[in-house]
Amino acid sequence: MHDVIVLGAGISGLSAAKLLHEQGVNVVVLEARDRVGGRTRTLHDPRFGYTDVGGAYVGPTQNCILRLAEELGVETYLVDDSQCSLTEIQGSVRRFSGVIPPIYNPIGLLDLNNVIRTIDKMAAEIPQETPWKHSNAKQLDSMTAKEFIEQIAWAESTRSLLNIFVRTVFCVEAYEISALSVLWAIKCGQGIDRICNIAGGAQERKFVGGAQMISERLAERIGRDRVRLKSPAVRVEQEAEGVTITSDGGETFKGLFAISAVPHAILQKIHFCPPLPALKNQLIQRMPMGSIIKTVTFYHRAFWKERGFSGCSMSDTGPVDFSIDDTKPDGSHPALMGFIQADTARRMSLDTLERRKEYVCKHYAKIFKMKEFLEPKDYVEMNWMEETYSGGCYSSSFGPGVLTSFGECYTNSERPGRPRAFMPNCRRPPTSRWPRRRPPGFRARCPPSTPSSVSAGSPLLPAWPGCSSRGSEEESPRTRTIWLCPFPLSAPSIFCSGLKVKQVTPCFPCTAPITPVANGLGKFHPVPAKEKLQGTRFRIRKVKCALPGVCL
Repeated sequence: MHDVIVLGAGISGLSAAKLLHEQGVNVVVLEARDRVGGRTRTLHDPRFGYTDVGGAYVGPTQNCILRLAEELGVETYLVDDSQCSLTEIQGSVRRFSGVIPPIYNPIGLLDLNNVIRTIDKMAAEIPQETPWKHSNAKQLDSMTAKEFIEQIAWAESTRSLLNIFVRTVFCVEAYEISALSVLWAIKCGQGIDRICNIAGGAQERKFVGGAQMISERLAERIGRDRVRLKSPAVRVEQEAEGVTITSDGGETFKGLFAISAVPHAILQKIHFCPPLPALKNQLIQRMPMGSIIKTVTFYHRAFWKERGFSGCSMSDTGPVDFSIDDTKPDGSHPALMGFIQADTARRMSLDTLERRKEYVCKHYAKIFKMKEFLEPKDYVEMNWMEETYSGGCYSSSFGPGVLTSFGECYTNSERPGRPRAFMPNCRRPPTSRWPRRRPPGFRARCPPSTPSSVSAGSPLLPAWPGCSSRGSEEESPRTRTIWLCPFPLSAPSIFCSGLKVKQVTPCFPCTAPITPVANGLGKFHPVPAKEKLQGTRFRIRKVKCALPGVCL
């Protein structure tokens, strides 16, 4: 019997398991693939050293993953954007420096400036935790991003750039995603400039040795014997005494609690008993993963840099919507990384790898006007649409009407309850009873950060059976007060977790009370106690979803 079973050995799942393991929790991680890392994947080969074909980039404000990398000893390096970039809009190719592509029509430039400012202002007004509660949520969620773009932008050049932005960030076409979800992502990403930029933006850095090294070292910290590969969960049974999870091979795992760290769309591959609530079941059918093929093309030398180009480009005709230099920090293995996305990715997925390689090289040769691009040294790609346990990348998207219709069940339960399988809107059977391991007279109190109007008997923090929700002013000698302190398990948004566990209360045998203060990634500092609460368990109180990230 395990204390906690974690589904998914991506960065989210492994981060949760690491923090629990460090507190003495008996935890096991089940991973469907034959590797850890989820949607981060690093290929190793003598021909090109290493290269990321999954999540790779980090930047300012992504402090959780940067602190985690520092703790694990994984270094980062700056992506080179010191030279000129290229843009292809409506058949015209121009070079530029900075973030804003060159638009020589002054009216078009004014329109682009006005649209960016308008979108950033509208995004700033979106509630980050509950976007569906915005005053104009219904109106924004009823229109597609394409309709929204056509309403606020009248210059064709501005519309083309915004369509490139939607494809590059969400891996879908603008007609597939709602305007509200786009504004929500921009709010979470701290503005268009931050999302699009390299220096000072989301693509500022990469990891030396590849992003998958984060997951590899997390697995080593937890213990390789606690990470079970090739064990896809096919059934989750929630019972009075815990959770039973059955893998594809018929092996069963029993635990007190379970944490799901798999994309919402993949939950449809798992049978739940009791079934997921109605709205949750409907929601996961409306959150498709993005369509993308990530390509890396290697050359004998970085000839584009010799001619003053950084390798960064964007195009409204494709097949590569966005490219960026992927040369190693020491100058070895010169390469360009390129995204094939949305409709183009779906269409080109029917072609052979050699045909896609030809299309990509011809695109680079055309946009950079250099024939050397037609003679690559090597070419690798990752078609995330055919990845069984991801179903696409970077993350799920929300079509028109989804957020306002199902937003509440994206993060909350339909009714009060204490789930054992922790995922949004999963609840326990009404008749189930919870095993208790607590000293007589034990009672729970809200942490100081909780509003005073919230009591232990409120729906937010239900009173445990046998515990007083009010308590007496004077504690008896056998009464012990502890803090149910949430701590961040946040995986970085850049790594596109389908379900990111952000806050939970630890569940572990404790020898002393803990402070409601987390340091870094949730390292708790025990408070010395005169009497140790040997055998007391802290129960998981809250699991919270966040918007997945936006970059590979």
